[in-house]
Amino acid sequence: MTVAEQPDLWAAAYDPFALEAYADFATARPVVVSREQWERDWLSWPEAMFFALAVARAWRRRGIASMLKRMTLAFVAANGVREVYTWTQLGNADMRALNERLGYVDRGLSITVRAPLPLPIP
Repeated sequence: MTVAEQPDLWAAAYDPFALEAYADFATARPVVVSREQWERDWLSWPEAMFFALAVARAWRRRGIASMLKRMTLAFVAANGVREVYTWTQLGNADMRALNERLGYVDRGLSITVRAPLPLPIP
């Protein structure tokens, strides 16, 4: 189902899904997304966002991500989108392999650099 078909699921998914998924991101620092950010910023095209209700850790590696990505790619292709991009952390080898199987190619590398302010003056 799409989020457009059941918009209440997006907000309801924050606690059981989003928090667990963010905790599993292969990043140097934990990804912290508030409920407000989840509801405001992470939902861009509800008709193109397919939702599975069983993607908790215990249900991973069963083809759900592949199915969701394929459904999304088919939807956007049918709706005139000609290029799609994704970002995946270097430490997430399984998702990077899935993306390669789906035809994604590396076109860029993003490096995040952080430091507390004010910066020390040498």
